[in-house]
Amino acid sequence: MAGPCIRGLHQRGHMKRLLIGIIIWIAGCLLSVSVQAKKVIGLQEAINLALERNRQLLDARDSLTSARYSLQSAQADFKIEISPSTKVGFSGSSGRSTVEDLGLGLNFYKKLPWGTELSLTPNISRTDSQYGSSVEVGLAQPLLKGLGRKQAMSGVYSAQFGLRSSMRSLQLSEINTILSTVRAVYDCIKQKEELRQNMASYDRLKSHRESLLAKARSGYGPAIDMYRVELELAQAENAVVQSQEALGDAYDSLKVLLDLPLDQEIDVKAPLEFSKISLSLSKALNIAFNHRLEIIQAFDEIKEARRLSEVAKNDTWPQLDLVVKYGRLGYGTALGSSFGLDDHYWTVSLISNTDFFRRREKLAYQQSLLNVRRAIRRYSLIKDGVTREVKNSVRMLRKAWRQIELRKNSIDNAKGKLELAKVKFRWGKASNFDLIEAEKELRQAQTDFIKAVTDYIVGTYEFRRAIGTLMDDSGYDEKLNNWH
Repeated sequence: MAGPCIRGLHQRGHMKRLLIGIIIWIAGCLLSVSVQAKKVIGLQEAINLALERNRQLLDARDSLTSARYSLQSAQADFKIEISPSTKVGFSGSSGRSTVEDLGLGLNFYKKLPWGTELSLTPNISRTDSQYGSSVEVGLAQPLLKGLGRKQAMSGVYSAQFGLRSSMRSLQLSEINTILSTVRAVYDCIKQKEELRQNMASYDRLKSHRESLLAKARSGYGPAIDMYRVELELAQAENAVVQSQEALGDAYDSLKVLLDLPLDQEIDVKAPLEFSKISLSLSKALNIAFNHRLEIIQAFDEIKEARRLSEVAKNDTWPQLDLVVKYGRLGYGTALGSSFGLDDHYWTVSLISNTDFFRRREKLAYQQSLLNVRRAIRRYSLIKDGVTREVKNSVRMLRKAWRQIELRKNSIDNAKGKLELAKVKFRWGKASNFDLIEAEKELRQAQTDFIKAVTDYIVGTYEFRRAIGTLMDDSGYDEKLNNWH
């Protein structure tokens, strides 16, 4: 009789079934009761935590702060500089006694944005019991090399470009962090759903096994049916264990991204609602060309390369400076008598000190032209790369949408097939082979559906990143000021 064989198989697998039941019960507790004690993190909260605590972003913010200091340093060249000067000395010669030489002065210096340099130098001196006072005003103006704002403020413009680049780099890091967080969160959601589906499949198989045992106690049921369900239960158990491990790995990856302790218990919540994106490829490309930071940065690099080329061209001119000085002098045996400044002097000079051939400057200018062409090629390459990313993102969205529709039909078909197999098996019209196969198909279809849904949701974020609208850059300067 088949009944005793089945009962014997049941006795031999009793302890194994008990162990499996304990494992599934623990998994259920992890998904239900113990969740109440975990820190529950929503999608927006996870993004905020990542933007606040991600360690790579902290490095990018430090780079931005360094760029701001560089700009302040370059701007300091056009601030008023005050430098004191002192002199204490003694001199003498044969037939002459030692003479003291004392002096104290201040130098006020100001460089103007078009290259003009202004100076004011008051000075007091004492030599051999005689006091002297002077005030000198000076002006130096480049006439060829270094003339104009582009040349005089080149360092400031370079520092401003560096600051803009650092700001864009930080925002790109934020965008990548947001996208990484979305992927990590929905990976956790996907693993949770897969674990839930695998546990539900295990429960259905367990219920089927109980019905087989009931038939065995009545003396009915072929042994092959019990072998099939035992084999499928083992596979379902393995699927549950693998899902638990994958869920734990997904949680750990999210914790690292959010800079949370790895031993902290967390759970995540994120909406699984989605809608179809119907933006045409041409419109998506137009938006991307206007909003992608990589394209904006590459275009800025072209402008910077052209500006530096103009500076290099100006450097090929010979140096020729107009220098004008005017001073008032006064001497006396007493300090106060020297303040009269009765004498005066003035000079007007054209000063040149430059290499006649200027080979280095001319070669530097030729190199700057190469840099302009290189920047133009880089802009074209980046634009092509953005085009490729947008097209690929659109294709992936369309593929994920088709997968969702296909998986919905697969789930409906698998459910119908499973119900039909249950009825046929219940009435003895078929073995449990069809039932087991339908159960496997349903479990796989549900897993594939969850994957398709999460892929599409993540794909919408990747699409927004591809067209440059994932992160709103309005008020970005204010946000940076708050950070620093």
